[in-house]
Parts: sequence; structure tokens; C-alpha cells
Amino acid sequence: MNKKESPPHNIERNAALPITVDPHIGNIGAMDSSSKALEQQQRAEDLAQAIKLSAEIKGNKLREGEEHDGPSHRKDDRRDLRQNAENGKDPQRTVASQPLTPKEQDELKIITAHIEERKKFALPALLHGNMTAVEYDGKIGNFSTWTSIQTLQSGRKVFVIYNYPLSIIHRFLDNMMKGMTNTKVKKSASGHWAETFIERSNIPVLWSDHKRLVVLPYIPNINLYDLFANNHEIADWGECQWAKEITVEQKLEIIREIIEELKKIHKAGKTWGETILPNMIRSQEGKVIICDPETQYDAHVSLTEQKARDLKDIIMSICGSLAKSEHFDDFGKIIEIVENAYGDPEVFHYLRTQLTVPMTMSEKVFYAYTGARLGISRSDFKKVLSILKITEKHVL
Repeated sequence: MNKKESPPHNIERNAALPITVDPHIGNIGAMDSSSKALEQQQRAEDLAQAIKLSAEIKGNKLREGEEHDGPSHRKDDRRDLRQNAENGKDPQRTVASQPLTPKEQDELKIITAHIEERKKFALPALLHGNMTAVEYDGKIGNFSTWTSIQTLQSGRKVFVIYNYPLSIIHRFLDNMMKGMTNTKVKKSASGHWAETFIERSNIPVLWSDHKRLVVLPYIPNINLYDLFANNHEIADWGECQWAKEITVEQKLEIIREIIEELKKIHKAGKTWGETILPNMIRSQEGKVIICDPETQYDAHVSLTEQKARDLKDIIMSICGSLAKSEHFDDFGKIIEIVENAYGDPEVFHYLRTQLTVPMTMSEKVFYAYTGARLGISRSDFKKVLSILKITEKHVL
């Protein structure tokens, strides 16, 4: 007996209702009044222009793509990604290089308009964050945005990121705490969020309304904090059950992959800001991608200091996560792996001499924020700083 084809599905975190699009009606039930239809038409025209502008920012003009509606094009993209990886192609670029078809654009306009309609009055996430949309039982929360994995009628999956209006409260409080703890970084203001995201994202943006919403190609992945710190706690890893039994040695090898990606950014004369494991993913093909591009360093911070702070954040984040999941406390080994993979003595010298000074009174008082941001206890934080100082003396 033939099985009935399953309808496209959507994964949303912290969403009250799933988003579905009826291909016969071509609209969403909540927006079927004539007044909202006119509003939707105007929104569609605005978004069409935004699509063009987004493509131009990335230097890739959208081309008119063929529409594929047959069953053969509804199969999982993972097989194609795996084949591309074996052939030496970058899976990330392969997916991102496929332009949206006109039909996909129209469908996305409806979906994103409905997201904005439902989430525009969402309360700010101040304590636990909105759970990041993933295809396993993830534990990562996102405080400043709301995310969703959408499967279009064509079978293509996209990752929708919405900077909901009341997140401005979180941004204000978070930037205040960043100042109190001397991080020298700030989250982008809501008014410039989409612009900053499009400019800095390591995953090309398919399109954006240039205000509060961006759409990326979906890349099957595991969040690196889940992999390093939560892998023994997560029961359902979906198609990535190997993550539950990953060894410490395998995690240490992934550290080298992380630093290689960060080194590419630094060699291009850029930095990231808040290079922590929750802001990184690893694709099914083993490619590390640094995400969440909305945090930037203050303008007065030198490039060398920015690079050193990037390294300090990732070292602390890795040490804290391995201490949590594996009771691994050989932080000197982690520092050695990072230093050898990074290979820039000048930046490491700055890190050891300038960023290992005792915490100020304000940093001590608000360490709870630092500990939560980096995922490391106060005692382990101090231990890492001490090891960095000792190794500097050995180098000298």
C-alpha cells in the first residue's frame, strides 16, 4: 500500500502554533480578511525589494530559478550535501548558492509575515531565552531573537531569525552588563540588527526585510555547546546519535577545527566578538561555522586586543564546557591546543600579559553574568587565568 506523502513540516521553538501554508488557498487563515490581504500585498512588494537589496549586499544578484515540484526534488538535502563534501565542494556554499525560486519567495513572504504578526508582542527573554530551533533535543537558548526552521513546499529548508520588538529590553540590559564586566563588546541596536547581520554573517543571507527578519539556508548541524557541554544529558540527538558518545579526545580535535575557523576571520583583518561555543555550530559534514554576528567590539579597541579577547572567550567557553560534561580540568592542555592551532605569538602574548589581570570590583560583583555568558565557574575561570600567566613566564 502506498503511503500518503507527508506535508512539509516546520520546527519552531517557543511557538504556540505551527506555521502551515495551504497550497490551494495560498494564504494563512489568520490573514484572510480583505484589509489584511491588501496589507499583505504591500508587504510582499516591500519584501521583493528587500530580496534584491539583500542579494546585492552579498554581491550575488538573484537569478530567476527553475521551479521543481516533482517528488524527486523533495528528498532530504543531506544526501546532496554529503556528496558535495566528498567531491571537495563546500556544502555551505552549495546550499547558499541556490537562489530562491519565485514560488519560494512568495511562500516565504506569507510565512514571515505570519511570524511577525504572531511574535511582535512576544515578551523579552530575560532568564532562560527562546530555545534555538534545531532538529534534536537542543538546550541552547537565544535571548535577543526567535528562530524557526521552515520547510517550503519545494522541500527546501530555511532558517528564519526574527528580532522581535521587545528584545530591545534584553539588548539594553545585556549591553549594560557587558559594560559592567569589561567585555568591550556590544550587541547591535535593534534598528541596525538586520544590516549588521547581513554584513557579517558567515552563512549568506537569502533575503531580509532589512529591519527585524533574516532568512538563511538551513544547514543541518549541532550546536557546539550542546556537543561539548550537554552531550551526555541530551537523550534525543535525532540523526546525530553519535554525539551522545563522543569522547574527550574527539572534542579536543574539534577545538583545532574551531581555532582554524577563527584564524581565517582574524587573518582577514576582522574579529568576531563573543566567540563562545553557543555561537558556533558544526555541520553534518564536520564544518565548524561561527554564528551570531550581532556582537561587535567597541571602536576604540585595538585589533590585537580584539583578537586576544576572541581567544580568551573561546578558551574559557571550552574549558567550562569540558569541566561540566567530562570533569576535564587539564586546562593547560586546552590552552596548548588553542595556541598551537592559532600560531600568532603576538596575540597570545597580549592575551597572557594584558587580559589575565585580577578582576575589578565590578567584575567580581557581576561575575554571575560572566559565568553564565562563558559557561564557566568562578574557580575554573581563575584557574585558566593562572595557567595563562604561568605559561607566559615559561615562554619568556
